[in-house]
Amino acid sequence: MADFLARDIRQEPAKVVAERWGESIKNPCAAFVIDTDAQEILCLPDPLGGALCFRYRSDYVQIISTDMVSLTHVVTAMGLPLKKSADFQLERLILGNGGLIPSSYEHVDRLELFEYWLVSKDGVQRDQYSQSQSEPTYVEAVQAISAEISESVLAVSRLPTERRIAHITGGFDSRLVLAAAMAAGCAEDFMYFCSGPAGSTDRKIADGLSRTFDLRRSSGGGLAASQLTHVHEQLLAPLYHSGGITSSGPNGGETKSSVVVAGGGYGGLLRSTFSSRFSTIDPKNVSPISLMEMLAPRPPGSARIYADSTLSLLGERMFQEWNRLRDIGYEHDSIGDAFYLSVRNRYHFGQNSMLWSRIGRRYDPLYSVSGATAAARLPLYSRQTNVLGFDVMKSFGVDLEKYPFDTKRFSDAYRTLRRAPEQRKLEGCGPIEFDDSHEIIHGGKVNLPSSLDSLAVISPTLSGNERKATIEKANKIGLNYWHIATLESAQESLRSALNQFGLSAVEGLVDSKYAWHLAKDRLTKRAEIRDVYAMYGLVAWLGVDA
Repeated sequence: MADFLARDIRQEPAKVVAERWGESIKNPCAAFVIDTDAQEILCLPDPLGGALCFRYRSDYVQIISTDMVSLTHVVTAMGLPLKKSADFQLERLILGNGGLIPSSYEHVDRLELFEYWLVSKDGVQRDQYSQSQSEPTYVEAVQAISAEISESVLAVSRLPTERRIAHITGGFDSRLVLAAAMAAGCAEDFMYFCSGPAGSTDRKIADGLSRTFDLRRSSGGGLAASQLTHVHEQLLAPLYHSGGITSSGPNGGETKSSVVVAGGGYGGLLRSTFSSRFSTIDPKNVSPISLMEMLAPRPPGSARIYADSTLSLLGERMFQEWNRLRDIGYEHDSIGDAFYLSVRNRYHFGQNSMLWSRIGRRYDPLYSVSGATAAARLPLYSRQTNVLGFDVMKSFGVDLEKYPFDTKRFSDAYRTLRRAPEQRKLEGCGPIEFDDSHEIIHGGKVNLPSSLDSLAVISPTLSGNERKATIEKANKIGLNYWHIATLESAQESLRSALNQFGLSAVEGLVDSKYAWHLAKDRLTKRAEIRDVYAMYGLVAWLGVDA
């Protein structure tokens, strides 16, 4: 692709350029190509749509961008109307991400998978990358996926940088990246980082793999959010830095870096992620409410942030997406996983990869169109076992599937399809040396509206014993450490936000009594503690004018 862009692109029409891009790209990214002779502009995202390509449309103008913040700056500078979408934030609150509602602002839509924008004298049009109509055998599909992953890992290993990091955990996805790197002979070109605290299952397995295969370890992940003093900055800066799309990722205080990071995103495309949730739905009796009950279940009688009207709104959007996926050819038992591919995967993994790539260089070697296509052809029973993922791992021939994972990975269902591998032990003794010689310390100031200054609460500082007790409490109820460590501070800041902004932006869509319960009362339930942070982001984002 690099040779084509450097040498041949000037001789080719827009459609050919788009097709070559769609065939070649295997990572969340986008290219803008301008043909001054033909007076055409192409906006070319990766085929799986990890790069969200937005379009603002009014009666007078259309604006296209892969960066929501830049798009809103242009709209505002042109004096055009701009309003934040309460529906998008409510979807994030309920489902964990947007996507059914396409954007954090009204009058902004986005492309679907395998689509790109063509801007010409005829206006702005959607066009599609061609997709192969051939159906390879299962063995051919495994070989194609393995080849794509190997090619990506090798490409990342050859990028010039002083610091190249891959993640390593007790899970499957990071193990698959490691298997590909070992098979390609480039595992030693990476340092490996595990975010799990000492004593956690992730850390124990990462340490064991490091000892067994002599992996170099890094004390940092390479791309990490800037450390901030105030809780409201920690919780709100990522949301504002992404233009309201996500509350995870960089916060805007990071410094530019040459670091290269190979993540484990996109491994979920090889197995079932969402379809199991919809397995009991009658294909002849699908309804908006039945879909939402499966996608966002809540115990009967339990309190919840959102009102019934919100559930109905998202249910209708989910129903439309379900029918769209069915109409383009997905079988009933694969529509849930297709929904993950077309929505969740893009707004979480794809968007975060794009945001981090503006600071350093983030890559996802498991990105594979062949993998997504092959998985969709398997019955749900097979996808639930991750048999395709393990067949790809075994194809690398380095036996990593034989070492312990964080959970039981070879179920009884898997054993009806394949013989489970004989398990080997990891080396459990010996010190682990960590390299922090190139660790980047971030400390920049984040850009938040001044109207949020009143929400400032200093982050708590915990003693060793307090930290230990907090970790134990978090593990007991199944939350992250920071959920518990910053809970009281987050509640204090939420009270300030409710007093300052109120709930007028979402009147009738959320339960105001429950919102104040979250802000004022002592909380012990997992769902309620998570809801504190969701409600806080909702109020503090929508309360500030666009």
